Amino acid sequence: MEGNSVKTFNYFLGIPLMTVFALGGCSDKDEVENPPVAENENLGDNKPGTNEASSQKIDFTFKSFELNVENADGKKYEAEYETEGAETEASIDDEINDKKLAGDEAMEQLAPKLEKLEFNQDAPEDEVIAEVVKDFELNEDFKNLELDITYSDGETKEYTESK
Repeated sequence: MEGNSVKTFNYFLGIPLMTVFALGGCSDKDEVENPPVAENENLGDNKPGTNEASSQKIDFTFKSFELNVENADGKKYEAEYETEGAETEASIDDEINDKKLAGDEAMEQLAPKLEKLEFNQDAPEDEVIAEVVKDFELNEDFKNLELDITYSDGETKEYTESK
């Protein structure tokens, strides 16, 4: 009988421990589970022979995008997007509008803004900053703006402006 109670004890102790270890790897709240997709207009609404909508992951002109803006009264807006292979992360920390989003919620807000951006690594710094301020609907009287971008070819650039 004593052997059974030890096995029972190990079983009841083992399950919660395995659960903790399994869930420990899922703690990255910025991870995007459902990255935005672009509908393929050339194939119609469905893939031939299937009931699946035809779509593919949207590819922006950069692998990572990190925007930090501080307005005149010290409130900050931070937006981050990063993709590496199949993993995508996104987050927004907006003290100005009192919003904090991560993962899919953040990606829903960021994707339309990131899609509008048309500059590349050869664009002048003032044009890049002006386009980001416009497309992210930021107040132009910000105090500091820092933007770090890693473009699709791996080149990393930093853009800054202080007023």
